[in-house]
Amino acid sequence: MKVYMVDPFSFDHYDYHIEKDLFKDSGIELVFANCHTEDEIIEQCKDADGIMDVYTKLGPKAMDALPNLKVLVRYGVGFDIYDVPEATKRGIKVVNIPFYCIEEVAVHTTALVLAVTRNLFSYTQNIRNNDYSLEGYPAYVTLRSPRVRTVGFLGFGKLPRRCSQNLYACGYNIMAYDPFLPDAVFEEYHAKKATMEEVLEQADIITPNVPLNPETYHFVNRESIAKMKDGVLIVNTGRGALIDEEALIEALQSGKVAGAGLDVFEGDHLKPDHPFFKMDNVILTPHAAFKTEESFLELCRQSASCMLTLLKGEDDSQVSIVNRKQLGL
Repeated sequence: MKVYMVDPFSFDHYDYHIEKDLFKDSGIELVFANCHTEDEIIEQCKDADGIMDVYTKLGPKAMDALPNLKVLVRYGVGFDIYDVPEATKRGIKVVNIPFYCIEEVAVHTTALVLAVTRNLFSYTQNIRNNDYSLEGYPAYVTLRSPRVRTVGFLGFGKLPRRCSQNLYACGYNIMAYDPFLPDAVFEEYHAKKATMEEVLEQADIITPNVPLNPETYHFVNRESIAKMKDGVLIVNTGRGALIDEEALIEALQSGKVAGAGLDVFEGDHLKPDHPFFKMDNVILTPHAAFKTEESFLELCRQSASCMLTLLKGEDDSQVSIVNRKQLGL
């Protein structure tokens, strides 16, 4: 059997020593391709039993062209680069790595909340211009005590729950919407259980934390922003397309949204003339929330291990097969 890592160029300055070591005595060959597109996957990976992937999208066209394909493993939490329903139709298992960076993303989300609520970016810009005013120039976000601020989580899985612990320790009030969790979980994390409408209408800081799929695309949009408080703050370390970027830009320009902290965007990169670059009330990071030396190596280890487990037919109870239920596993 053969496994193809289709876009190894995605991780600069990494030699894939973890994957090579794990595959070495497995009886399964690991091949490094160079695929930027689905057509290149078809051209280079015709005999693939498994595909390991970071960013290159793969849909039904490639699935039909790779007759041996059994497993798709995404290096990361999100799996929207794959057409999961089409994979399910063909009996292909789709795997993500959901728990390798919970601490890292929780800390990064916390940092963005604190940076936006404390005007850190505008203060830095002011001092560089020899302006030491405490009001900021302009003062986009009114400084308030955490005890009168509420952070609202749209989705309350493991990662946002860990983030909520950090923010609760800082003194913030917590509310969360997640219809799939029992009341005991909200109580354990000192969070007020709320409907989506209540979070939108009552929270001072809102962060979407749901998987990206057709139902959650533009989860935060013009309609939902209109329901939010005037001067609300939005932080996103999930998937870029959870937020309608045009709607967010309009809301920032109008002042409806007072500030934002964004680690992800709708496209892979922002264009040089993107409006965000002219907004001192927007803090941007380059999809870095997951990144530490430890989390990156753990991601590599888990991605290779999950692939080997499935192709060798071993116990897969600890593998996150996102279409497990649909495949009847």
